[in-house]
Amino acid sequence: MTKRKARSRWKAAIRKWQNTLLLGGYALTLIYDKPKEGVSELPSGGWQWVASTETKPMYLQARITVSDDFLKDATVEEINVKAAHELTHVLLGQYDDLTKTLIEELPKAKREGYWDWRHRVVEFTTTHVARVAGSKGGS
Repeated sequence: MTKRKARSRWKAAIRKWQNTLLLGGYALTLIYDKPKEGVSELPSGGWQWVASTETKPMYLQARITVSDDFLKDATVEEINVKAAHELTHVLLGQYDDLTKTLIEELPKAKREGYWDWRHRVVEFTTTHVARVAGSKGGS
Protein backbone atom coordinates (compact mmCIF):
# COMPACT_ATOMS: atom_id res chain seq x y z
CA MET A 1 0.00 0.00 0.00
CA THR A 2 1.26 3.50 -0.70
CA LYS A 3 2.40 5.70 2.15
CA ARG A 4 -0.38 8.17 1.34
CA LYS A 5 -3.11 5.51 1.43
CA ALA A 6 -1.72 3.98 4.63
CA ARG A 7 -1.64 7.34 6.37
CA SER A 8 -5.16 8.08 5.18
CA ARG A 9 -6.39 4.82 6.73
CA TRP A 10 -4.56 5.64 9.96
CA LYS A 11 -6.13 9.11 10.14
CA ALA A 12 -9.59 7.66 9.51
CA ALA A 13 -9.12 5.06 12.27
CA ILE A 14 -7.84 7.74 14.66
CA ARG A 15 -10.88 9.94 13.96
CA LYS A 16 -13.21 6.99 14.44
CA TRP A 17 -11.73 6.07 17.82
CA GLN A 18 -11.49 9.68 18.92
CA ASN A 19 -15.26 9.90 18.41
CA THR A 20 -16.00 6.45 19.87
CA LEU A 21 -14.08 7.21 23.07
CA LEU A 22 -15.61 10.71 23.32
CA LEU A 23 -12.25 12.43 22.96
CA GLY A 24 -13.46 15.01 20.45
CA GLY A 25 -12.18 17.87 22.58
CA TYR A 26 -8.59 16.66 22.30
CA ALA A 27 -6.17 18.27 19.88
CA LEU A 28 -4.27 15.34 18.37
CA THR A 29 -0.93 15.62 16.63
CA LEU A 30 -0.09 12.67 14.39
CA ILE A 31 3.57 11.91 13.70
CA TYR A 32 5.00 9.27 11.36
CA ASP A 33 8.34 7.65 12.12
CA LYS A 34 10.55 4.63 11.54
CA PRO A 35 10.40 1.68 13.95
CA LYS A 36 12.48 2.15 17.07
CA GLU A 37 14.56 -0.95 17.64
CA GLY A 38 14.57 -2.21 21.20
CA VAL A 39 12.19 0.48 22.46
CA SER A 40 9.32 -0.90 24.52
CA GLU A 41 10.25 -4.43 23.50
CA LEU A 42 9.36 -7.17 25.93
CA PRO A 43 12.12 -9.57 26.99
CA SER A 44 10.24 -12.37 25.21
CA GLY A 45 10.76 -10.55 21.93
CA GLY A 46 7.04 -11.01 21.33
CA TRP A 47 6.52 -7.58 19.86
CA GLN A 48 8.29 -4.43 18.81
CA TRP A 49 7.51 -0.73 18.74
CA VAL A 50 4.73 0.27 16.37
CA ALA A 51 3.27 3.39 17.97
CA SER A 52 3.41 5.52 21.07
CA THR A 53 1.29 8.20 22.67
CA GLU A 54 2.19 11.17 24.83
CA THR A 55 -0.62 13.04 26.54
CA LYS A 56 -1.18 16.36 28.25
CA PRO A 57 -4.65 15.73 29.69
CA MET A 58 -4.74 19.08 31.47
CA TYR A 59 -4.60 20.79 28.06
CA LEU A 60 -6.59 18.15 26.14
CA GLN A 61 -3.60 17.45 23.90
CA ALA A 62 -1.98 14.26 22.70
CA ARG A 63 0.77 13.32 20.28
CA ILE A 64 0.55 9.92 18.61
CA THR A 65 3.59 8.62 16.76
CA VAL A 66 3.23 5.61 14.48
CA SER A 67 5.66 3.63 12.35
CA ASP A 68 5.25 4.18 8.61
CA ASP A 69 6.64 0.66 8.14
CA PHE A 70 3.80 -0.76 10.23
CA LEU A 71 1.18 1.24 8.32
CA LYS A 72 2.34 0.21 4.84
CA ASP A 73 2.02 -3.51 5.63
CA ALA A 74 -0.91 -3.43 8.09
CA THR A 75 -4.41 -4.62 7.32
CA VAL A 76 -7.38 -2.34 7.94
CA GLU A 77 -8.15 -4.39 11.08
CA GLU A 78 -4.58 -4.07 12.41
CA ILE A 79 -4.69 -0.31 11.87
CA ASN A 80 -8.05 -0.14 13.62
CA VAL A 81 -6.83 -2.15 16.63
CA LYS A 82 -3.66 -0.04 16.98
CA ALA A 83 -5.61 3.23 16.66
CA ALA A 84 -8.04 2.04 19.35
CA HIS A 85 -5.12 1.16 21.60
CA GLU A 86 -3.38 4.51 21.17
CA LEU A 87 -6.58 6.51 21.69
CA THR A 88 -7.25 4.50 24.84
CA HIS A 89 -3.85 5.71 26.09
CA VAL A 90 -5.24 9.22 25.57
CA LEU A 91 -8.38 8.31 27.52
CA LEU A 92 -6.29 6.97 30.42
CA GLY A 93 -3.70 9.75 30.30
CA GLN A 94 -4.55 11.23 33.69
CA TYR A 95 -4.19 7.86 35.40
CA ASP A 96 -0.87 7.34 33.67
CA ASP A 97 0.36 10.74 34.84
CA LEU A 98 -0.77 9.97 38.39
CA THR A 99 1.14 6.67 38.52
CA LYS A 100 4.29 8.31 37.17
CA THR A 101 4.06 11.05 39.80
CA LEU A 102 3.51 8.56 42.61
CA ILE A 103 6.51 6.46 41.55
CA GLU A 104 8.70 9.56 41.36
CA GLU A 105 7.74 10.31 44.98
CA LEU A 106 9.23 7.00 46.14
CA PRO A 107 12.82 6.85 47.36
CA LYS A 108 15.08 6.33 44.34
CA ALA A 109 16.16 2.86 45.47
CA LYS A 110 12.54 1.62 45.47
CA ARG A 111 11.39 2.95 42.08
CA GLU A 112 12.85 0.37 39.67
CA GLY A 113 10.38 -2.48 40.19
CA TYR A 114 7.45 -0.09 40.13
CA TRP A 115 8.33 1.25 36.67
CA ASP A 116 8.13 -2.28 35.22
CA TRP A 117 4.91 -3.00 37.07
CA ARG A 118 3.38 0.30 35.96
CA HIS A 119 4.24 -0.42 32.32
CA ARG A 120 2.61 -3.88 32.46
CA VAL A 121 -0.52 -2.53 34.16
CA VAL A 122 -0.86 0.44 31.78
CA GLU A 123 -0.50 -1.74 28.67
CA PHE A 124 -2.83 -4.46 29.95
CA THR A 125 -5.49 -1.95 31.00
CA THR A 126 -5.20 0.03 27.77
CA THR A 127 -5.53 -3.10 25.64
CA HIS A 128 -8.46 -4.40 27.69
CA VAL A 129 -10.40 -1.11 27.63
CA ALA A 130 -9.83 -0.82 23.85
CA ARG A 131 -11.20 -4.37 23.40
CA VAL A 132 -14.24 -3.60 25.54
CA ALA A 133 -14.94 -0.44 23.57
CA GLY A 134 -14.56 -2.41 20.33
CA SER A 135 -16.97 -5.09 21.52
CA LYS A 136 -19.58 -2.42 22.23
CA GLY A 137 -19.72 -1.27 18.64
CA GLY A 138 -16.51 0.69 18.21
CA SER A 139 -14.79 -1.73 15.85
